[in-house]
Amino acid sequence: MLAYPHAHLVVVGDDRITSQRLPSLLAGAGYQNIAYFSDTASALVTLAKTLPDLIVLDLDVLGARGVKLMKQLQQQWHDAMPPVLVLVDPSTPRYRQEALFYGALGVLSQPVNERELCQRVHNILQHHYRGKQERERSYELQTLVEARTAELKARSLQDPVTGLPNRRAILHHLSRRLVAQTSLGIFFMRVRQLNDIARLHGYAVSDALMCGLAAQLESSAVAQGGFLGAWSSEDFLLIKPLPLERWQSCGERLVRLMNGPMPVGDLMLDVLVDIGISHSSDEHDSAETLIRHAVMALPLGRDMPRLLRYRSSMTAQFLYRNRLRLALKDAPQQGQLALYFQPKIELGTGLIVGAEALLRWTHPEMGPVSPSDFIPVAEQTDAINVLGHWVVEAAIMSLAQWLEMGALTDAFVLAINVSGQQLMQTDFSDQLLETLQLAQVPAHRLQVEVTESALMGDVELARDQLIRLNHNGVTSAIDDFGTGYSSLAYLKHLPVSVLKIDRSFIMEIEHNPQDQRLAQTVVNMAHNFGCQVVAEGIENEAQAQLLAAMGCELGQGFYYARPMPADEFMAFCQHWVRQPAALKPA
Repeated sequence: MLAYPHAHLVVVGDDRITSQRLPSLLAGAGYQNIAYFSDTASALVTLAKTLPDLIVLDLDVLGARGVKLMKQLQQQWHDAMPPVLVLVDPSTPRYRQEALFYGALGVLSQPVNERELCQRVHNILQHHYRGKQERERSYELQTLVEARTAELKARSLQDPVTGLPNRRAILHHLSRRLVAQTSLGIFFMRVRQLNDIARLHGYAVSDALMCGLAAQLESSAVAQGGFLGAWSSEDFLLIKPLPLERWQSCGERLVRLMNGPMPVGDLMLDVLVDIGISHSSDEHDSAETLIRHAVMALPLGRDMPRLLRYRSSMTAQFLYRNRLRLALKDAPQQGQLALYFQPKIELGTGLIVGAEALLRWTHPEMGPVSPSDFIPVAEQTDAINVLGHWVVEAAIMSLAQWLEMGALTDAFVLAINVSGQQLMQTDFSDQLLETLQLAQVPAHRLQVEVTESALMGDVELARDQLIRLNHNGVTSAIDDFGTGYSSLAYLKHLPVSVLKIDRSFIMEIEHNPQDQRLAQTVVNMAHNFGCQVVAEGIENEAQAQLLAAMGCELGQGFYYARPMPADEFMAFCQHWVRQPAALKPA
């Protein structure tokens, strides 16, 4: 059976024998698609439009015209030139050599043997179709490779979670924009506590949150005309053409857009986003430097505003924080830490009924380091757990020593501050109770103070920890009460026995009626839930009298004493003269 009956064959010659015999032989062999041209000019016109599978060229009659046709075909089609089988007179070897030079795949001598002709045609077609198939497969493979390469290139520039341009794409875009345009605002947005959300609810929820925020940003008017990307798993970056005087208003719009409750599935997550800004009019060396400046401007600490713009002084501050981070690792082992104690006074009687243990750090080169400097740095690393563990052991050791000395009244309770990271350690309560037991300190002598922000992670885990402590006698207090989002929810679900009024409500309480109303509300709320109230930050007698009249039980602040080392605190307690606050009407 003929292998290639539908192959397109072209026969070129100019005599009757060629025109009759060759097509007839090929048709008799089973080939069904044969075209004949009696001159090279008409053949060239047709071959310029459609390429056959094989050209049979009778050089015996065409001579130099046939060689010229091969030359023209090769110049026009190059590697795509179809295979050529030439028929030559043995007496004219020059045409044979020229035909081979211009790419003939087969040469047959006249007169042609029918069987040899058909076999040569079959062999050449077989070679042609195999090559054609290989070229097609190669083309398909090349197409697939190019498509896959384009896909991988696109993915290499795309964040896998949000689909936004990734860090590479951001840097490329910003570098190009800086060449063409200098007035650019860089808004670096970091989602707080995303890792806590992932640990609490799973990474599917944290990914869904980031996708939701990305969609919210993309559709917002404030992002229009800008380039939005995902710098990391918890960071967005917006590059926006913007004059310097408009960065503040644009940043404030982003703060309003990004912060607040956001539904994710069946959950309602409270989203907190910090924004650092740099501007291309600032001094910078590159896109990387400009973005680094925006990162440096990110607010640190819960008391800072959500939005800050880069200033050159921030570089020195960043280096200082980095130095603190490195130095904190060795501080506990090198004896650089100490506890200072600030007394708590019962406002009605003037008795010292407790104290708050406050961590202090003195570095051999930097000297005393402010807690407002090193605590936020520690909270960004595991150092806060190391410091927290040290505070627990040091506070309990101090209690043990004072009890052995007989220096404490029956009502004395020592409060220690506990971070959110400590509460997220599942063995925190067990370790604390074990330390109390080993030191032979009654559990009711110790109180843990937690801020509302510390409870914004895994509330259930925090609740379990505090309940276990409470069942064993360790009381709990909420520090800075009223500054968070869910104060009432904490009172309802957590075993809290003390609320501390934030010092921001106390600073001007004797002059500010609104602060008075807020403080009175906290006192009333605490009493309704069976809690005591501690007012911190009392600085004068008028404040103490006003708070006592409101029903606030305890107070602490510079009016009574500054935080002091253990030996000074003991001496202070021994020489303390009771100073009850006069109960003047509020």
